[in-house]
Amino acid sequence: MRPLHIDSFYPTENYRNILDQFLLMANKIWKSKKAITEGFFSSQCGVLPEKFIISREIIPINDEEALAKALREGIRKKYQPGVRTCFSPQINESPWIMGINTEEDIANFLANEYQIWKKLPDITEIIVMNNPPGLGEEDQKQNFFVFKMGERSGKDFNGLYIEARLNTVQLRSLEAQAAISDMIIFKIKSFEDFSISIGGAYTKDGKDLEYIFKQNSWEEMRNDLKNLVNEKSLETIISFMKNMAYTMRDSQLALKRKLTALDEMGLEFSEWQAKVDDEGTTQWMKIYGLKGSKDDTYWSQIRDFNFESTAYSSK
Repeated sequence: MRPLHIDSFYPTENYRNILDQFLLMANKIWKSKKAITEGFFSSQCGVLPEKFIISREIIPINDEEALAKALREGIRKKYQPGVRTCFSPQINESPWIMGINTEEDIANFLANEYQIWKKLPDITEIIVMNNPPGLGEEDQKQNFFVFKMGERSGKDFNGLYIEARLNTVQLRSLEAQAAISDMIIFKIKSFEDFSISIGGAYTKDGKDLEYIFKQNSWEEMRNDLKNLVNEKSLETIISFMKNMAYTMRDSQLALKRKLTALDEMGLEFSEWQAKVDDEGTTQWMKIYGLKGSKDDTYWSQIRDFNFESTAYSSK
């Protein structure tokens, strides 16, 4: 499949048309629903900016040559490739492997797991994930965080809604059963008007905290919260919001319009993984997946803090 030509200045409806074209092509070459959805992150699609995605390639299960080539290319680009499997019909727990980092790893995988996988009934494609270095390594989890993001509309709030957890790369830790004290929830009407609900896992007194931002400066926010929120957590929150504001306002990236186009197709929220340095400053943020309200992993109810502790605003 040849990549689609993408112009970053298209309006949302143009991106929707481009994505529809991609789906028509994808349905002709891939068999599983998972492969087609994951294809939005592939070079064959090209809509989402490479800087902000964990890129991947979709390989038909019997194309060993293309599979080996994709793994070698990922290593050449300094990624730590992993592989995931696609089935049609889809199954709940499909096999996967992370950390294919050397030519020896490729040879071992092709001689062992791959030979088993391609004999499995209903397996149709393999996804080569171009994972950034360190992703998924337990001893580095303190320098990662995860979040999921989507638009929310209701009588109480209209805007961008984000749920985040720090010190983990596990997106499934954001499921509805997660403890609210481990969460940070952002309700963003605009980047001059938003609230942050910070769980007790990240505050100095262990109590949940709400902060209201209305045309503050980032430095005012830092001063307001420096005695209330753990130092690294606070730096991560501020750095994250600054990066998100820049990213969503960048007209050349057009990420907001592209995500809106995907939302209109039923993929209402995006799942992200992000890395910070030892001080908490964001190094990168990348979309791992796209989900819809019909997926089991969608937040089953929009969570709000029930504050019995501090509700804090600088205004």
